[in-house]
Amino acid sequence: MAGRKALNAQELRAIAYFAVGVASEGTLREKDVAATLSFAGTRVNGKMDPMGNSGLSIGTLQKDLGQDKKKTAREMVAAYREWAARSPDWPDLSDADVVASVADLSRNGRAIRDQGGRDIDPSLQNQLSAFLASKDGRNFVHARDVDQVEHIRTHALVEIVDSVAYKNATVDEQIIIATIVAKAFNQNQTAGKGLYSAMKAPHARDRSLDTLDDVLSYAESHHKRYLASGREHALVGAKVFTRLHNADENSPIGRAWREVLANPLVRPTEIGAAPDRPDLAAHYTLIKNLFHAPKQAMAFLDALEQGRPYHEGKITGTGFYTDGTQFVQWNADGKGVTFVEGQWATVSRDELGLTRARDGSVDLARVVEGEGQPLLHVEPAVRSVAAAAVERALRPGVRGDDVRQLQEQLMRLGYSDAQGRPLRADGDYGPGTQAAVRAFQREHDLVADGLSGRQTLASVRQAVHDRDASIAAAHRPHDEVMAAYRAIDPVMGAADGRSTPVEARVEAQATSEAMSTYQTLEPVTRTAAPPIAPVESPLAREPREPVAIPAGREAPAADASLAPRRAPFDPRHADHPQNGLYELLKTQLPDASENRLLQTTAACHRSRITAENLSMVHINEETMTLHVFGHGPMTLPARVDLNHPSPAPEQSVERMAQFDLQQAQVLAEIQAQQAQMSRGMSR
Repeated sequence: MAGRKALNAQELRAIAYFAVGVASEGTLREKDVAATLSFAGTRVNGKMDPMGNSGLSIGTLQKDLGQDKKKTAREMVAAYREWAARSPDWPDLSDADVVASVADLSRNGRAIRDQGGRDIDPSLQNQLSAFLASKDGRNFVHARDVDQVEHIRTHALVEIVDSVAYKNATVDEQIIIATIVAKAFNQNQTAGKGLYSAMKAPHARDRSLDTLDDVLSYAESHHKRYLASGREHALVGAKVFTRLHNADENSPIGRAWREVLANPLVRPTEIGAAPDRPDLAAHYTLIKNLFHAPKQAMAFLDALEQGRPYHEGKITGTGFYTDGTQFVQWNADGKGVTFVEGQWATVSRDELGLTRARDGSVDLARVVEGEGQPLLHVEPAVRSVAAAAVERALRPGVRGDDVRQLQEQLMRLGYSDAQGRPLRADGDYGPGTQAAVRAFQREHDLVADGLSGRQTLASVRQAVHDRDASIAAAHRPHDEVMAAYRAIDPVMGAADGRSTPVEARVEAQATSEAMSTYQTLEPVTRTAAPPIAPVESPLAREPREPVAIPAGREAPAADASLAPRRAPFDPRHADHPQNGLYELLKTQLPDASENRLLQTTAACHRSRITAENLSMVHINEETMTLHVFGHGPMTLPARVDLNHPSPAPEQSVERMAQFDLQQAQVLAEIQAQQAQMSRGMSR
């Protein structure tokens, strides 16, 4: 949209490096593997089994040595020789060794399989590993990362900034789109080009990609092989990126992020060398560690944002500890950072001591010359049963009762799938549920990724609570009218020209006090009712179905005096309690016959749907079923099968009467039991 702030060049570089590189490519079990000669596949008994067409790779963005015509392999072998010439412990390579090494390193998956899975020489593996772990090696790897980030930015991300989807997106959504495109392009350039080409100029067989949902759906359907699990890791990285992007500029996290963002590709070996930026090493270490363990990082950022204690991890692994304002954090490789009493510092995990008390609190100390210097005390985290129940993050492919509960909540809020069809509470987190979650997230200023983490689930629960409270307040006058109305004597109701519910026939004679109470109430209005979603597909016009007339009899002539006689039972009469619903359904189903409208009204009546709480009417043209949804905890979805002729009006009206009578009988039984209990207590 015109005037909307977009991501700048540094932010696009940071997305490629941190959200794609660190979070999904250069991390293995939360450890940094950038400076390691990696292999996308498995090794069994000295044999290499590649994944797809991937071979050996290096770097944070895992530059595949088999994809650039031996260029990176030649440069790495040459850099090793220069380093070995200055390192007496490591031998040089002969010219023949150089040729063989470059050939072995630059194989792709197909070449490795053609050679029976032959691995590289173990001596070469050791030599290159030592080089990559050195300062020269880390600088070599970082230079490849810088080149790859710039390659992704200029040949992929710049391509999408003029696309409709990117222009229509919020900045938070732009982060997700850029992450998806960068991930695809980095993992397989053909797949990445196909994605951004479809965004810019879709082929005739593909629909236009105008929104974030369109881009995600395209990637899921066209690039399953390339972006299955890797895409999910990158999207979690995008979540961390978004939280940092939106962090308070005056908070410690916000200040650290903005200093790193000034140059997201600073050379790691030079981070602590700038005297005018004394905290850069700590800032950069923290930010990179957050992307190494993005799932834990989200909970850690939540705690800091909310100012509450949080502790997760062990000394032997990754650690996140905060009292809500200060923190101590380290990664799986032992590189850590502290922010205590307003001071930043880097720290090694080996320097830390951790003590857990019986009450669940944690004390962290820095050990200097055998003496422990207190760093941080973290009170035990308060975990409620409700918090534990929503601890599991929900995502596509997940099944269970928690998914079904989420679907029911979204249905009550009126959300549908990407095609506007009602959700099904089947407990399966499929594309429809993901689309509904994205719609909810967009309307509630959350990251619209379609994944339901703690924040999204809590927001959904709060929205349901707020909506039910609002509807209950709006319906209170209606409830008062109906309570008084049910106390009126049937005869008095008819004489007064008012309709009489069927359940009134089983109640005692109304008192004059009940009648006066009814007459003092204001008429029910629908001004506070929730908005009604329009029907999303037309109803096939069905033939008008005449009321069946017994053989040998003539149809009775129209007589206006008959209308009051059927008023207590027929929703077509203006005084019937559900006449408002019947008239409302007329506007929502303009092509429906009178019989079908009565059938639908009866179905809604049994589901406790009224004109005041009706929220959505939808027709599934594939199954030819009509679905009506209402708001409020007591309503249920109503369903009408359009494949069968609608019943005669008398049948629909009788079904409503039977339902009312059953409800009245249940109420009478409850009242009788309560009266009996009261008499027993008074003795």
